[in-house]
Amino acid sequence: DSAELSKGIVKNWLLTSFSVNNMMAESKQLSKRILFEQIPCGNEFLPTIVQAIKENVCLKISRQGFGSDKAYTFTIKPYGIKVFKQRWYIVGVPNNSEQIKNYALDRTHQIELTDEHFDMPENFDLSTHFYNSYGVYTDDLEDHPIDTIRIKADDQQRNYLRTLPLHHSQKEVERTKDHSIFEVKLSPSYDFIYEILSKGDGVEILSPQWFREEVASYVRAMHHSYKD
Repeated sequence: DSAELSKGIVKNWLLTSFSVNNMMAESKQLSKRILFEQIPCGNEFLPTIVQAIKENVCLKISRQGFGSDKAYTFTIKPYGIKVFKQRWYIVGVPNNSEQIKNYALDRTHQIELTDEHFDMPENFDLSTHFYNSYGVYTDDLEDHPIDTIRIKADDQQRNYLRTLPLHHSQKEVERTKDHSIFEVKLSPSYDFIYEILSKGDGVEILSPQWFREEVASYVRAMHHSYKD
């Protein structure tokens, strides 16, 4: 159940954070010997976003996307926030739209509370919204339909996948002396492709064929870039 999964993740994160903070407070020497992964941008907007989420208040956002010449401003009904790959994302419904979208805070210039309230969908759950996703893409099911992805991992990479699964649906379905085969059920969008590619030749997509061919096209493009 996605709701129970989300509760468990949040509980474990809170317990871990509380434990580490206590240790840091009790021993100042540890502050020089524990290094956390930093999220470089967007932290300054979190108090405003959290307040808007708690009070169901629309936000006015000014942001500039990568490759855009100028910033643009819009309002959004904030449904939640998500962190992925050292970036914060605000999740919600922008004005003049009915579709839930995600916006990275590292491209955001300003966020302000408005006087406009909205009605939060009663049954909305952020973990359910991302249940079939690897990262932050949830609106490209036409190009990347939900499917069962079979992944072959060599002797080294399978240990990494066992200790840090790619997705909550991951299962190890076959094991030999030299490799294992894992299955995940998700929408294999671009962020999942990049994750697979980051593991080099230690992993191989076996099926479905359409996704295997898509990953292969990225590999060929990379090879072309490095040709002399």
